[in-house]
Amino acid sequence: MYTLWYIHVNMAPRRIDRPRIDAAALELADEGGLSAVTARNLAERLEVTPMALYRHVPSLAVVVDGLLDKVLCEARILDHASTSLDAFLSETFGRIEACLREHPAVLPLLATRAGYGPSALDVVEGVLARLGAAGYPPEAAVRIFHVLLSYTLGASSLGAAMRARDEAPTRASFDGSPYVRASLSSLGRFGDERGFRSGLASIVASTLAAERVSSTNRRRPTSRRAT
Repeated sequence: MYTLWYIHVNMAPRRIDRPRIDAAALELADEGGLSAVTARNLAERLEVTPMALYRHVPSLAVVVDGLLDKVLCEARILDHASTSLDAFLSETFGRIEACLREHPAVLPLLATRAGYGPSALDVVEGVLARLGAAGYPPEAAVRIFHVLLSYTLGASSLGAAMRARDEAPTRASFDGSPYVRASLSSLGRFGDERGFRSGLASIVASTLAAERVSSTNRRRPTSRRAT
């Protein structure tokens, strides 16, 4: 009787839900990239059968697409009380870079439909709203957002590449690329947190100033020459 009870308990199906599936998928992505997030690997990580997954999610693609949203949501991108516009933008994009540095596997998802998930749209909406409240017209706000996001994603991608190179069993050789080899130290600083934050502060200040000047010039009436 004891033996039958033991077998019954240990063969009982494990309970899973969507949060556990998402957490396991992110672990796999962090360890081996998006290609590691397969139904088989996910089922093994959760100690269930692959078919058990599909009782909770419609497809594996939905799980993968949700990884970016999960990372952005957990990073609480807009959850800070920065008072000035410069500080708000620096902290917001600093948090974006930090969560992408921690989970570089989700970077490719930004160029897919996952980049339009709820958390991503909340960040875009929050930044544009703050710029609008500061007096920047929509076109100027979009340009500012684009500049800062481009810098952030560039730094995140470069940082991920540099860390992957450093962690590789055999470090890449740059014998045929002397300028790259001579710039490795600078590239490394650009891709680390301190270097990124320093560059971000400068870009925030210069971009806001440039758009202020541009807006002022557009509002200034032009004088007609006497004929």
